[in-house]
Amino acid sequence: MPTWRLLTRVDATAPPASRIDELLPSQAAGRARLAVVRGLPGVTGASLHLCPHAAGERPEEWYDCRADARAAYEEV
Repeated sequence: MPTWRLLTRVDATAPPASRIDELLPSQAAGRARLAVVRGLPGVTGASLHLCPHAAGERPEEWYDCRADARAAYEEV
C-alpha cells in the first residue's frame, strides 16, 4: 500500500540524528509534519512524496526514492 514519506536534507555540520526520514499515514499528516520540520535547526530542505515501496519496511531497509529506479517518486 502506498505511504507518504517525509525526507529532510540537513546542513553538513548538523549531527546525524537531525536527519528525518518518516512514513506518514496521509498527505494531510505529511504536509502538517513538513511545515514543522522545515523550521528545525540544521534542516536545509524537506520533501514529501508518495512512496509505494516503503510500506512495511524497517527504516534500515529503505532506499533513496530519488536515486533508485524502483521507486515511483512523486514530490509534492
